[in-house]
Amino acid sequence: MSWDCTLEHQTGDTAVLPDGMRAPNGGTYVAGGTSEAWLNITYNYTVHFHRVLDTEKGLAWLNGRKANDTIARLETAVSSLTGERDRDYWAGTEGNAKVALQGLLDMAKALPDCKWKVT
Repeated sequence: MSWDCTLEHQTGDTAVLPDGMRAPNGGTYVAGGTSEAWLNITYNYTVHFHRVLDTEKGLAWLNGRKANDTIARLETAVSSLTGERDRDYWAGTEGNAKVALQGLLDMAKALPDCKWKVT
């Protein structure tokens, strides 16, 4: 099970990242990368998202919010997580959760006027 995190235009279409920027890889990803603003994140990191992003909603806190309005909280969440990325993507470590949130933060900064859809 996993979260799909997408940045969308007001039309509901998935936004495209600026030239040269690729979406980060997650649990499911496009071989060779994609410029669509989408990241799939395993539920294995959920405990960390509830601790550093929103105690009640976790990652779902992003849903429906304008990207620009989430940047400060994502920055705080990223800075509060420690550790390095584990070689095992599926390991529910702080380091892996940090990498995922950094990917979301990078997309939010690149497309601040878009809205998050988290399912």
